[in-house]
Parts: sequence; structure tokens; C-alpha cells
Amino acid sequence: MFAKGARLSDIPLKWIADEAVAHRLLVRRRAYREASALDGVDPAGAVHKMSRWWRLLGPGRRVVPEGANIHASVADRLAVDSRYARRLPRQYTVVDDDWRTAQPWPQPAATAAEDEELPVG
Repeated sequence: MFAKGARLSDIPLKWIADEAVAHRLLVRRRAYREASALDGVDPAGAVHKMSRWWRLLGPGRRVVPEGANIHASVADRLAVDSRYARRLPRQYTVVDDDWRTAQPWPQPAATAAEDEELPVG
């Protein structure tokens, strides 16, 4: 959708892909490798402004509950922009410190072809 820019959406996409692989959901290796490629992704990059049409879907901000797990990329953003903290609760836990690193592929899929899906089970 955004041909250039910060690609902030790639960060949660990788987090979701990591969890899918860890829980042995059907994931194509090539798709995971592409989702894991975060070269040049800056968590402190500019947030894209959406058009007015998105307002039809409702308010654009979510409330983060107290004690929530916060992705480590948010801590990276806070290091550059302390104003971002006003969106966060007073207490939270930072998770996924190695978020820029692709996770190891589970052993059973090691013999799978490049585009095969992980077996469930």
C-alpha cells in the first residue's frame, strides 16, 4: 500500500509470523523469510497518515491496557521519541528483544521443499 516509507507494519507482521512458526501453524518458508526481512525498517520512522475514508471504520486509536506486553520495537521508538510514551500505560512488559532476528525453523520442516507448508502435529 505504501511504496516507500518506514514500513512500520512489517514489524508486527514478523511478530505474527514468528508466533505462527513457533506454534507450528502452516507457514510457507519463503513467506516467513520475506516477513522476517526487516532490513531498513526503522521503528522510529514516520507513521503514515490514513485518508479520511478510514474514519468510517471508527476511531483509529486503541487503548493499551495496564500490564500489557509491549513489543521491543516500541521501546526502540521511545528511545528516539519520548512523546510516544503518552500512548502507553504506566506499567507494561517489553517482549521480543531479538525482534530483528529470524527465528530458527522447527526441525520437522527441515526436509520440506521451499514452498511446502509446515505439517501440523
